[in-house]
Amino acid sequence: MKEMVPQGLYDISLVLKQGMHHLILDPVKPRIYRYEEASLGSPVTITMLEILTHTGTHIDCPRHFIADGPTVTDMPLDATRGPARVIEIQDPVRITPRELEAHNIGRGERILCKTRNSPAVYESRTWIEDYVYLGEEAAGYLAERGVRLFGMDAIRVGYWRDDAPIHATNRALKD
Repeated sequence: MKEMVPQGLYDISLVLKQGMHHLILDPVKPRIYRYEEASLGSPVTITMLEILTHTGTHIDCPRHFIADGPTVTDMPLDATRGPARVIEIQDPVRITPRELEAHNIGRGERILCKTRNSPAVYESRTWIEDYVYLGEEAAGYLAERGVRLFGMDAIRVGYWRDDAPIHATNRALKD
């Protein structure tokens, strides 16, 4: 028997924390520290966050890969809020069109892919090189289907060691 999921809003954001998962290619590691501490005599406690926008739960806007593309502030807010379908991916290497086709994805859907990355990748304090990624062909398939939003459980949609396909993957999703 299939388990029924209760209706409602679900926050799928990652918790910001010291030592959190980040892209190994980032020029600096995320830092979270107390700037002022009330328990040490300061009038207030102030926590300082030093993170790149490509850390934790984030949105890659078109400008991330397209010089004159729209920014996050140009994106309609309702693209990120509303019904979404979670597709559990079985392929241990990458998301492929073949696996997505079985789910009859429709125009305007919000698609979230759960892979073997969850929760291991985000709970790891070290970089996981062999994370499941979105293949270039699958990105094109999602773009052809006209998805409103695509999300997955990896810090980067493409494979981190190969810049040419990652640029093509991101461009396909932005068009």
